[in-house]
Amino acid sequence: LLSSTVLAAPAVAQSTNADAEAEESDSTIVVIGTKRGDARLQDVPVAISAYQGEQLETLQIQSVDSIDLKTPGLVFTENSGTVQPYIRGIGTEFPTPGLEPSVSLYLDDVYWQRATGANYDLVDMESIQVLKGPQGTLYGRNATGGAILLTTANPEFETSGKVLAEYGNLDRQRVDAVINVPLSDTFAVRFAGRYADRDGHVVNPFTGTDFGGFERFTLRGKALYDGP
Repeated sequence: LLSSTVLAAPAVAQSTNADAEAEESDSTIVVIGTKRGDARLQDVPVAISAYQGEQLETLQIQSVDSIDLKTPGLVFTENSGTVQPYIRGIGTEFPTPGLEPSVSLYLDDVYWQRATGANYDLVDMESIQVLKGPQGTLYGRNATGGAILLTTANPEFETSGKVLAEYGNLDRQRVDAVINVPLSDTFAVRFAGRYADRDGHVVNPFTGTDFGGFERFTLRGKALYDGP
């Protein structure tokens, strides 16, 4: 059985000094930053910024390098497809073989070892958690500055789906599609995809070539078996 982060409220949260008498309520946010099972954000002794799927759509966090737009203390720089995260000023300027990033990036609990190519689109996400400060005990030696945990949505045992589309300046187009189908009482599949395209904003007057544009495709499939 696959497991995922559960965030119980549509609220951007950053941990503070937890009150031992914090009351349970519908606004409680549950995180997995401790790797010891789900825990209330108020009870986790780590500075965390946590977001759930619906929040990411509302905040327009559509790619890895846009997480810093809403996260205090987090800055992303990008160079030739390499994303370089800095948390509270700690990061690695030139991550190369033998010199890995000082901020760990995990996708569905799998460590993303190289920053090259890590700036991918965030489609159908369950949650994003940014753990600030050294996390070496739980997330390895490459978490001096902190860790970024990305969790994609898992299949569910009910049929569902959605399509989101947008159009903007520079002929920007984006279409997201998600479909979830249970194939039996114990087996379900979920597919998510995105098509994004935008014209460039700088044109070479001699060749007519434009720069700064892109065309990207993203496709992901997940399967869930919950049985003997």
